[in-house]
Amino acid sequence: MSTQNKKDAKTNSDVIEQSEVSIEKSDAADLDYHTVLVGLTGKLSTKSNGTIGFELARNKQDKELYIRATSNSDAGLFSKEWISMEAIYTLLDKHKDQPFKSSIFKSVINGASSNNTSFLAAILRDKDIALLVPAEKGIYSHQVNPLITNQQDALNKLKPLPQPTVAS
Repeated sequence: MSTQNKKDAKTNSDVIEQSEVSIEKSDAADLDYHTVLVGLTGKLSTKSNGTIGFELARNKQDKELYIRATSNSDAGLFSKEWISMEAIYTLLDKHKDQPFKSSIFKSVINGASSNNTSFLAAILRDKDIALLVPAEKGIYSHQVNPLITNQQDALNKLKPLPQPTVAS
């Protein structure tokens, strides 16, 4: 084997190892959560029939709830980062008396995709989460659900879903 081929083989091996490490780190982060709810919700736009998948989970360390988008049936990038429900509750408490746009969620999302805020708003409007309701001003305006306290209690009482077992 030539010196160049040995170098290329090592590079390919390094790439494979780095890919495996990235996958393992991502999977390991997900293991820090117990899923309590999985769902699909429609997008806010009337021009789209697409859906957004989401997951609500309890963090094993701090025992708090977190939410994230998990899928998009149409084109469009989004972040799968976990977002603290406590941060969302605090933000919604500041906006409970007036309609608002999805852009308020920028303060609780680290991801850079412009879809993140509207996807989160759609998820928070989903019947199973129900922290938001449509505002009268239009499809892209939201209001805090007047029954938000009841909904928060219901979400906090959700029990972890059964975990799939891996056959050896």
